[in-house]
Amino acid sequence: MELALLWFYLKISVWTTLVAATVYGVFKLLRWRQKTFSYFKELGVPGPEPNLLWGNLAEYHGKGHVKALTEWCDKYGDVLGFYNGDVPTLVIKDIDFLTYIF
Repeated sequence: MELALLWFYLKISVWTTLVAATVYGVFKLLRWRQKTFSYFKELGVPGPEPNLLWGNLAEYHGKGHVKALTEWCDKYGDVLGFYNGDVPTLVIKDIDFLTYIF
């Protein structure tokens, strides 16, 4: 009887630990993604709002590169930032600004 009770508590403890570790891991992953996707917002660079999992990848590849960039440049201006997956990508359309930088 005591062995069965001990086994019962051990199973509950293992499952509780696994669930807690999974919840903690998902929470840390979501916080990391939020931090990754706040890069341009912190710098004050306008751009489309990224999806928490894919960034702007679905819209960028779904509409086609040229169409998506044209729409974003019309909406956000000559300098904008978007996320190709989790990679921040800066788009500069203004030639004068590019010559000033380089």
